[in-house]
Parts: sequence; structure tokens; C-alpha cells
Amino acid sequence: MKKPAPLARRSSGVAVFIAVSGPKRGRADAEVAFADRRGALDYLRNLHGLDRTEVATLDKTGELDLDRRWHGAERCRLSTVRMAADRARLALSGEAYAA
Repeated sequence: MKKPAPLARRSSGVAVFIAVSGPKRGRADAEVAFADRRGALDYLRNLHGLDRTEVATLDKTGELDLDRRWHGAERCRLSTVRMAADRARLALSGEAYAA
């Protein structure tokens, strides 16, 4: 009997949280990197004037459709990207971001 294949290891690196805001299709208006999830959620809350229930939905689902007239964008999204430490340092400094 053969041994089962080992489980794939998670990629090493630093987790960076990316807050994205803009239209539903096309290039985002803003992409900002944060070291922690709470900071990214707070940024999107302040940027779009989200209430507590909208922030909770964004935290749970990772994206939220918005009304452009009220919030200034059609959609905001929160994602986690793992990257090498030197690349994460650049993303968090605001100098460069590339997934």
C-alpha cells in the first residue's frame, strides 16, 4: 500500500492586507497595503463612511458593493497576500505594491 502524498505547505512570507477601492470593473482607484486587517478595515471605513454593519459584512465576506453617490466608489475589497519580507516592506512603505 502506498503512502499518501504529503500535504502542501503554506507559502512562507509575510501576510499583507490590501484594501482596494474603485469601480466593479477595471483599474482600482486606490490600493493600499496594511500590516494588520483591522487597519485595512478602518481605512476603508473612514474612506467610504461605512457604518458598523457594513464594516462587519466587509470583514466577513472580504468585499462590499457600494452606492457611488453615497460612498464615492462602486466596490471595496479586502484581501490577504503573502509575499517575501523585502517586498512586503516596500508595499507597506507605499513605494511599490505588486502581488
